[in-house]
Amino acid sequence: MGIISSLVRGWEKRRLEKIEKNSPRPPAEVFIRLYEIYHSEGEVNAASRVAKRGMRLYPHNPDIGKASRDMDRMVREIEKERLRQKIESYPNPILYARLAELYKTDGEIGASVKVCEAGIRAFPDYGGTYLLLGQICFDQEDFDGALSYLEKAAELDRYNYMALRLLADTYMKQGRYMDAVQNLDAILYFAPGDEQVLDALKAAKTAAGIQEEVPPEAAPAEAVPAPAPTTKVKPREPAKGASTVARQMKMKAAAKKQVAYTDAIEILKTIEGVHGALLVDAFGLVIASYLSQDVDEELAGAMITNIYRSTARSAQQMGLGSFEDGVIEGESGNIHLIAIQDMILAVFAAATIKMGLLEKAIRDFANAVLEVG
Repeated sequence: MGIISSLVRGWEKRRLEKIEKNSPRPPAEVFIRLYEIYHSEGEVNAASRVAKRGMRLYPHNPDIGKASRDMDRMVREIEKERLRQKIESYPNPILYARLAELYKTDGEIGASVKVCEAGIRAFPDYGGTYLLLGQICFDQEDFDGALSYLEKAAELDRYNYMALRLLADTYMKQGRYMDAVQNLDAILYFAPGDEQVLDALKAAKTAAGIQEEVPPEAAPAEAVPAPAPTTKVKPREPAKGASTVARQMKMKAAAKKQVAYTDAIEILKTIEGVHGALLVDAFGLVIASYLSQDVDEELAGAMITNIYRSTARSAQQMGLGSFEDGVIEGESGNIHLIAIQDMILAVFAAATIKMGLLEKAIRDFANAVLEVG
């Protein structure tokens, strides 16, 4: 009976795969049944692909929606285990932040907090983990706690869009409207024209009693860098009894990984026509770079993250799915943006560059990064 059932399932699977492949809009039942078969056979990638395509074509189908959510949870669980193993063997602050974010996404707040606290003990100068703790406190309406973590995140990275944005919201909740105005002005320095920030700034100024002057024929003033928030928060002390040796080992491992990222950048430097490259994390922190000396690395990282964030959001809204890569074309050169896991690679290249060579170099770079990521 088992052999016959296996043969029948194999035949059904091939039939459904043929329909799914050849039809521009297969029936919803095809996706549901294919997902069930792939899921039962442990074919995670295939199940995920089918669930995502089904959601694009039938976004309101409850069975496909449930399959997609179940698949997303399974993928996150697999990723959590991978990150836990990476942290044990080769820790770095980005891994802690990724793992904590996954726990937060699944509503496992206690686990997320523990991972963030462990990340801060091991890497106290990384702003991403402070930001996550600030988000958790804000969601729980613990605005004093949120303020402490978010001010620390902004202190460590003055171009952290999410930290400054949420910090402004926290100041608004506490009635500190001028502080909110200052933070929102700081964002507009590296994310000019951001509509959400402009709307929030208008509301903050109104709350602070500031009347905006709008001269009828005023010439545009020269942009002046807005000061970053000046409030400082004393870093939390490491937990008592923390092993100094263990921490040193973690720091050495992180340094080794940083060298690996920097070495990967060397791949791009060898391509004629490449003028620079940046690898940043989801919070805009520069991980590795190759830039001319007259470029502000932190500011460039913040701008690239903001461009990526806006593009990725627009791609989702237009039904294009997750952003993978794109090109910004200019008169004297292009910026190539590529998503690599939770990181963003920006390559600054001449307009005349040979795309075949650049694409190969980017693939080699991505492989080198993923091997240590």
